[in-house]
Parts: sequence; C-alpha cells; structure tokens
Amino acid sequence: MRKRRQNRKRGKVDKLPQSLREAVDMMIQNPAEYTYRDIVDFIRDNGFEVSPSSVARYAAGLNAKLEDVMLISESFRAINDELQKYPEIDTTEALCRVTAYKMLEAVQAMSPEQLKESDPLKLVNNVAPLVRALSYKTDMAQKGRDLKDTAYEVFKEDIFDDMRKSDPELYARLSAYIKKNGGGGECT
Repeated sequence: MRKRRQNRKRGKVDKLPQSLREAVDMMIQNPAEYTYRDIVDFIRDNGFEVSPSSVARYAAGLNAKLEDVMLISESFRAINDELQKYPEIDTTEALCRVTAYKMLEAVQAMSPEQLKESDPLKLVNNVAPLVRALSYKTDMAQKGRDLKDTAYEVFKEDIFDDMRKSDPELYARLSAYIKKNGGGGECT
C-alpha cells in the first residue's frame, strides 16, 4: 500500500511570496472592502498573474483554515471555562466534560429522520474511549493517592522512630500534644 502524501497547496496564490500572500489573506478576510477582482488586480500590480477562480479556490481553503482555528479556539475557551467553574478538576476531566457536552449537543441537534437513520452502536463506540479515559484517569489518581499515603506512613514511622531514639524529650512532648488534640495516643 502506498503512503499518502501530505496535501500541499499547489495553487498560484499559494506560490506567491509570503508578504504578498499575507496581504491577500487580509484582503480575503475583508470581503466588504475587496472583491476577487480587486485581489487579482492587486496581485497583478505586484508582478504576478492569477485568475479570479484561483483566488476563489485559495479563499475557500483559507476560510476553512480560519474556521478550524475558530473551532479550536472555541474548544479551548470551553475547556478553560470548565476549569474556571470547577477548579478541583484537571485539564483531562475538563476536556472529557466538554467532549461529552459537544456529543450530546450534536445528538440533540439531529432531526428525527437523522436520529432514526443513525446507528446507536456508532455513538456507543464513540463514547467508549471517553469513558475509558475518565476511568483510567480516576484509577491513576487513586493509585497516586494510595502511593502518597503509603509513603507518608513509612516516612512518619521512620521520623518518629528516629525522634524517639535521638530526642526522647521532643518525642514525649509531641506525643502529648497529639494525644491532647485528639490524635489518639503515642506518635507512630
């Protein structure tokens, strides 16, 4: 099987010098001020020949890229909003929440005909990785807490054993303090 090559733009506008192409991008993003004919004339005035259809194809690609950037920005904004609303969650959980919300939003936007024609297994298959990711994250967080707790207990035992041997007076005062303030008994 042949590898697919990355789709590179080969249109005439794509081959313009970067500074000229940036000016064309700005003109395309301001359709109220510039028509494709204006853009063709501008490019011609700068020593290059392109057709209005070349500019139209380039504009369609540019607009698609800009739309992708806007969608990505919107997604990051939604993730950031989740992190601001719920500071106890991390980025992974916020990402999963936003993804789940977007999936529900997409299902709700479906017409009754689309919903009838859709394959429920496809939706379940798309949800499964999200559930796995959340489950894995929760499991890893619990394992991290357990490991931290175990390490703390070992550390505490070592410190108190060392304190009992090296400074019995401090050990006695600390034990009394812990006992007095509801800690139960001797330091362990």
